[in-house]
Amino acid sequence: MLVRRARIGDTEQIANILVSFHQYFQNLDNDNKQIRKDKIVRDIKNLSFTGRPLLYIFVAEDAGKIVGAISFYNGFFTSLAVDTVFHVPYLFVDPEYRGGRALFPLLGQIRNIAIKTGTKRICFSVYGKNTMVRKLYERMGAKYWADEDEHFMFYDV
Repeated sequence: MLVRRARIGDTEQIANILVSFHQYFQNLDNDNKQIRKDKIVRDIKNLSFTGRPLLYIFVAEDAGKIVGAISFYNGFFTSLAVDTVFHVPYLFVDPEYRGGRALFPLLGQIRNIAIKTGTKRICFSVYGKNTMVRKLYERMGAKYWADEDEHFMFYDV
């Protein structure tokens, strides 16, 4: 499993993963709202592939196929922390690669970058009804503060 920084040519494959994951959330909520892949592609390009990217994306690749993606940006704008936090708004893995095959290499990449940059904490955005992921992060030692629909789970590096 290769983990590398995403390239602009990866945006379509990343968007496909995001669309399929959005469908998973729709099933949790019985929501019929459609997500626009073209908007996802545009947002990824605008946020990640500019002179000063706001969002950094890494992908897990197996035999040329992107099977997972994690994004993060530096800083988290709440009273809980400022500047020494990586915020991970999304971490998605193809269902065929679940069970750690892509997840742990992606998390390891972000943790290594955090250590190298002196970042003290990683914060994950976790949808409240996604109990599977919340339990996984809890097993890793993450703690969370509940919001109405979303949990922000923190993991100390």
